[in-house]
This record gives sequence, structure tokens and C-alpha cells, in this order.
Amino acid sequence: MGKIVMPKNSALENEIEAVLKIYCEENEWLSNDVYKIRMKEIIGDDQYPSSYTKKIQMTSYFGFTIWEDFSKAQSRRRITDSGKRFYLALLHGNKAKMQEELMSSLENTTFGRNNCGCSDSNSDVEPPALYIRAILDLEYLTYKEFAFLIWKLEDHGDNYTDAIQELKGMRETETFSLNEDASNYADAKPIMMLIRWGFLAENGTVAGSKKIIISPEVLGKYKNRLLNLKIYNIDKNVEVDLPIIPFNTEINYSYNRIVFGAPGTGKSHRLEEDKEDFNGNFERVTFHPNYSYGQFVGTYKPVPVKEKNAEGVEITTITYKYVPGPFMRTYVKAMKNLKSMNPKPFLLIIEEINRANVAAVFGEVFQLLDRKDGVSEYEIETSEDMRGYLIDKLGGDESEYVRMRIPNNMYIWATMNSADQGVFPMDTAFKRRWDFEYIGINENTYEIKDIMVVLGKDEDKCCVKWDELRRGINTILSKECKINEDKLFGPFFLSKDVIEVGEDTNLVKDNEKFIKAFESKVLMYLYEDAAKQHKSVIFEGCEDYSTYSSVCEEFRVKGYAIFGQRLNINTYALSEEE
Repeated sequence: MGKIVMPKNSALENEIEAVLKIYCEENEWLSNDVYKIRMKEIIGDDQYPSSYTKKIQMTSYFGFTIWEDFSKAQSRRRITDSGKRFYLALLHGNKAKMQEELMSSLENTTFGRNNCGCSDSNSDVEPPALYIRAILDLEYLTYKEFAFLIWKLEDHGDNYTDAIQELKGMRETETFSLNEDASNYADAKPIMMLIRWGFLAENGTVAGSKKIIISPEVLGKYKNRLLNLKIYNIDKNVEVDLPIIPFNTEINYSYNRIVFGAPGTGKSHRLEEDKEDFNGNFERVTFHPNYSYGQFVGTYKPVPVKEKNAEGVEITTITYKYVPGPFMRTYVKAMKNLKSMNPKPFLLIIEEINRANVAAVFGEVFQLLDRKDGVSEYEIETSEDMRGYLIDKLGGDESEYVRMRIPNNMYIWATMNSADQGVFPMDTAFKRRWDFEYIGINENTYEIKDIMVVLGKDEDKCCVKWDELRRGINTILSKECKINEDKLFGPFFLSKDVIEVGEDTNLVKDNEKFIKAFESKVLMYLYEDAAKQHKSVIFEGCEDYSTYSSVCEEFRVKGYAIFGQRLNINTYALSEEE
């Protein structure tokens, strides 16, 4: 039997951020005495002397800081590369990057023994991995249930499967109890920290205990990796023969992925960043109401062909052949690449997936979206025209292409904006084949939070921050007009080139360009769509809101005042140049 120890110091976000800030700024080995001086400057000097050193336990536990000699409490310490990346992501509110560093920590850090955060821990059991695996098997886990599992595995030497079954039985019979010895494990500060960082989440209570789940966006991105976490650290050191994976394993996203959110939240931008892992092996298509199966998958249709007649004169004739769509083109590239010496992944990006009738556009391909380890669980029968095209592009004979499945080096990602007018609904069967990833209305605002614009004329002329203006309008829409979140607008509702700032200033580079874009995009959206039935509320400060043009005219003169006194935002003094 071993001994499990987890950090016991308070897991407060501001204190963890202060620790990382100090070591990131130093970027070298730092003595404990100097660290404590700096820590007191940030969080105050009213705590016990030993508590400042203990605050480094949590960052060291996750591998974000390391000790020169972790057997000595006064040892010098420094930040790791992972710690730097995590701190910068935390500083800028980049949840996706934070989650990736936490996922890597869970995979690579040894928590049970030889851990800088808890040097006297000596156990085969990896507590954070145990907690997450139990959630996957039980849908949720409480702190008391976690304590019970550790007690069974560590103190009694039981195996994980039997302990889980016993816990399930106690849930069903409502006979769960925790003895005094097991309760010692209930104070799980690392789990609390994973909740505060957004990797895990609280989801109600049961029998007076908090139910902890994996954050939906984390589960959507990392389900396969989470399932492969090692409950015992002895498994991390065992070399096994792994199957050859025919694509870049650095791609840690779902095969079928839909990113959704309100207008301007950066859905396309997120996919644009994530597609970099594909090294240019991608194709993009935008769905629209008239988009068809033939355009998406492929169809047999007339094609003009230029040729010379008997007299040598070039003429155009019409022939018929199978013309592939973006789905079939990506499929062929992925299949062909699987046969190469260095297989790569391929990506199909679908913008605005719900602006077309997806059931009609996907047709029988819909059946291929059920995947196991990336490969379609079920196959579909190909048409004669499709088979001919596949033989032409991939070689072989017809028998190889009677049926098809999506290979595990082909990814399909999409964006969805539920605020659009006239979108087509998706049925449940279609939705369940995708992993949905939500982008909140105020995510990624760190990029725009200080950008300023000049509004109004004469005595109404002033500077305001674009993000404060956006948030203020959203507040009126949600609280006064009772508009759903999917009708609000995100930080990038106006494109980056519109809100680009000049050198050495926070003021937009081209203020007139911003004014025109605000009129044609924001005001038009509010007038014709989001606040169409609430014009008197949203344009409270307008003398005349009977026409869109009258609203624009008053905006040119009054600026943000057209939204009335409900719009509670700060104004900033204009410089002489402005």
C-alpha cells in the first residue's frame, strides 16, 4: 500500500496567477526568499510565513513549476515551458489554450509519486486521472465518491472496475456512506482547481454533495484522450506496441465538429486557427438554402470540352461525366494519402452548415458520420458513376468501391449560427453524430477590450471603447428586449480590419471606416433583425426611428446617445489630434 497526498493549500485563482506571474517574469531559478517577498507585494503580507511557499504546491502539482530539489521546502524553483504557455493563456482569457495545457498535464505529469507539488506522496494511483475516468464511467462524481474510490484503490488494494461497480450499487440503493478513514481524501483541491479553470464543472447536487462533470467543450474536444488517461502511473512507463496511426496525432479535435455561437463570436476564426494543424490539406465550402447533394458530394452532369474538328478548327462539345463536390474531393485525397509513406490528415470545413437542408445535402453520406476510432462504423453503397470516379482517381477495380466508409484521416468541421433568419432545423439523429463546441458571447474579448472609436459630432463628440459599446447594446437587448443570446453579437461582429488600431494608439486606424461598418452592419442588424420588434427600446435616444436611414443620420450626429440612457458606458476625453 502506498500513500496519496494532494495539495491542501487554498486553490484561489488570483493566488495561482500570482505564482505563475512571478516565475514567468523571472524565467530562471528563483530562491524561495525572493519569491515570498514578491508574493507578499501582490497578495499582501497578512498570511502565515509558510503559507506563501505552500501556494506553489498547486502549480508544481500540475507541472507548471518545478523544484531544483523537491525534497527541500526552501528549494529554488522555476517555471516550465508548459507553465509559461498556461500563464499567458490564463492572462489573456484563452480558455482553449488553457484546456490544452491542462490536458497535456493530465497525460504527462506523474501525480501519485515524485511530484514536486507533493513530495511525500508515494502511490500508484493518479488522483486527477481517476476522477476524470470515473466521471466518464458514471456521468458525474462527487467529492465523497472520489474519496471512496481512492480509499478502495489505495487503502484496500481493490481494482478500479470492482470499486466502480460497488459505487454504482450504492447509488442505486441509496446506501452510500463514507467512513472516517476514507473522508481524509475528500478535500481534493486539485479537482477544485480544475473546476475553477473550466476543465471540470459543477452540475447540481445529489444528497447534499456537488456533482462534478467534465466541461462539455472539454469533453467534445478531448473525449478520446480523456478515455486514454492512465489511472495508475505504473502504466505510464510501460512500453507497448501501438498500431500505426495514419495521420498527425497532434490533431486533438473531434472528427465531426460543429462550432456554434452568436454572430461575431469568432467561430470561423477558431476553425481558421485550428486548421493550421493540417498543413494546408483542407477545403472550405459555404452552405446556402439552394445548396444540393450534387454540389456537396458529386453528380453526373454535362461538361464542356474543347477539341479540334477534322479541319483543325477548335470547337466546344458537351460530354457527361461525374463531377465531384468538396466532400468527394476531400475523401479521395484522404484515401490516396493513406497509401503514402507519410500519411497526413485532411479537413473539410463547412461554413454555415444550417443554412442548407442538411438531410438533403448529405443524403446517404449522413450514414457515414457514425465513427469509431475515426472510421465510419457503417458503410454505404456507391453509385456506378461514383465507382467510376474512384477507380479513375485511386486505381484498382470496381469491387473495391462497391461500398465506402470515411477513413480516419478525414475530418469534417463546421460552423453554425442559430441567429440567422430562415435557417433549416437539424433533426436529433443528425445532431448526435457531431460534437458541438459553443463559443460564448464574450469569449476572446481580450483582443479588442481597449480598442477605441470616436462617435458623434460637436458637443456629442466623444471616445468610447468598442467592446463596452457592444456589451452595452447587448445588455439592452437581453434585459430590456428579452432577446435570446443567439441574437446578441460578439466581439468580431465587425471584422478585424474595421477595428484595426493605428501604431502606438488604441484608437481605430480608420474611424470613418468604423462608422460606415457600424451603420451597415450593427445598426442594420438591430433595425431589421435582432431588435425589429423593439425599436422604441433599443433606439430610445432617437427622435425619429421610423426609417433605418433616419437612425443612421442621428447616429452620425449623436453617436452612442441614440441608444438612450439605458446604455451605461464610459466616455473618454479626446486628444487635440482627434
